[in-house]
Amino acid sequence: MSAVSEAAVGEGFPAFELSEADVVGLADELVAYHREFAELFFRREQRQWALTYLQGLLLPGRRKCAEGLALAVGEGKVREMQRFLGEGAWDDGAILARHAELVAASLGDGDGVLIVDGSEFPK
Repeated sequence: MSAVSEAAVGEGFPAFELSEADVVGLADELVAYHREFAELFFRREQRQWALTYLQGLLLPGRRKCAEGLALAVGEGKVREMQRFLGEGAWDDGAILARHAELVAASLGDGDGVLIVDGSEFPK
């Protein structure tokens, strides 16, 4: 078990093993996913920071603050990451609509239903 999986298992996450080829493939898929939203950002810098942010969210660990993400994948540009997240101007509605389109395309079926129910957690 790798150090990442051992740490993740210790935090209550399932263990997983990825080969280098798996990681490269996932990186390509992330870039393709980001490309679906790129035109919805008004500036080139926003598009780049959006991809950097997505990359950071996929890193191991639970804390995903702007500073930590910027230090891990944003070339240490903490202020720029904070500015992107705090002052970035984009159309939330358009991004959510695009996300819904992608979900419908990948999970949608005329004869199917997807039910998400978190009731297995004690209340």
